[in-house]
Amino acid sequence: VLEVLVRELNYRHADFKTFLVNTDRWFYPVLLEVSEDASLHHAGEHETGVVMHLRPDLVKPGPHDDDNPDYEFDMLDLVQSRKLVPSGVWGYATKATPEKGKEFLEKGLEEAVNYIRSRLELVDQLSED
Repeated sequence: VLEVLVRELNYRHADFKTFLVNTDRWFYPVLLEVSEDASLHHAGEHETGVVMHLRPDLVKPGPHDDDNPDYEFDMLDLVQSRKLVPSGVWGYATKATPEKGKEFLEKGLEEAVNYIRSRLELVDQLSED
């Protein structure tokens, strides 16, 4: 739905450009590069690490639970996460560190900026025709 809205906004309003930046396109590839946890779901290594870096006061003291159920990620769109993993942790929180969280953020933001710049350039090129 959001993709259609963005496309229509851009079609109807040539004076500005709207972008929908889906994290799958830039953030997850970075996480897969940096992470030991390929599941990359809720409260796993990457999310716990980012919170440890930004707001360590929000991370409960360990030991943290690890759980990687055999469900596809799209199940999070269909049912409440606690139905899939009762602890609420889907991934490997025990692998999280504040240093990894900082690295995830820095590399992820760098890739986000690169992605947005590349799309702006392409949109400009296509608009010239």
